[in-house]
Amino acid sequence: MSSRVNVSFLLMGSYLNIGFFALECDIFLRYWLSKRRKEDPKKVWVSVLVCFGLDIVASLSACAMVYVALLSNWGASEEFSWPFPIDVFTTGIVSFVVRCFMIHRYWNFTLNRVWSPILLICAVITFIFTMASGAVLIVHNKVDDGFRKTRFSLGSLTGGVISNMLVTGNLIHSLWESPIHDQETRSMIKKLTSLAIQTGCIPTVFALAALITHACIPSTLVAFSFMMPLGNIYSCTLLYTLLSRDRIRGDSWIHTDPVPIPEPPQSHVKERSPTEMVFARPEFIGRPTYARQDSDVV
Repeated sequence: MSSRVNVSFLLMGSYLNIGFFALECDIFLRYWLSKRRKEDPKKVWVSVLVCFGLDIVASLSACAMVYVALLSNWGASEEFSWPFPIDVFTTGIVSFVVRCFMIHRYWNFTLNRVWSPILLICAVITFIFTMASGAVLIVHNKVDDGFRKTRFSLGSLTGGVISNMLVTGNLIHSLWESPIHDQETRSMIKKLTSLAIQTGCIPTVFALAALITHACIPSTLVAFSFMMPLGNIYSCTLLYTLLSRDRIRGDSWIHTDPVPIPEPPQSHVKERSPTEMVFARPEFIGRPTYARQDSDVV
């Protein structure tokens, strides 16, 4: 495919990267200034800081890619330059941190000793493949069919899709397997399910699009245009999950219809104070009778 097409998809990927990075900055500021951040454990907000710092580096490398491809390296856009492996390394680290956070959340909710290690192993294998694909980018800086069909890049994308689907699917299954006793709990589980689908589907869709284009048209930069914003997307899902905790807990009570309690009928009998004296009505034992006189008739 021509160099102009590769540059076009490279520009599209950089635009997506900058757009998601702007969204990430907004969510990051809201989380960092919230009260929940002060209550969170140190490992949580340190993970957020690490992901945000790496995404800054990735966004700068995306801008550098455009500069190198359009200005300093024009006419040789089929060659990978130094910003490409930087983006791969930062995306791999951010995605690994976010997956570990999601697996830790799944472990806290279920204490499942079978699936939690499996999910962690999948995340580690995906991380290794991603780091290996970044190393291959440094050694082989050509966009050709042989390089694009290597095991490391395909394994990284495939592992990302599988890991995201497994974490999201197991979390949703565990939510609905838990005992539901009242309407408040059911409302909260519905919101948690919606949150898990939102945070799991968006990075999975981008990783799947990159995997399909990577396997079908490996001699282009189409797949890389979908991979460039992946780090920002993972960080946005982490921050959105942290910000949604209070909203889910608060809204779970709103969807419960209050049951009216009937008030007891009020009596019309006048209430008397305990100090009030009540006299009995006089009763006549016998009523006197009068003989009718003629003088009584007028």
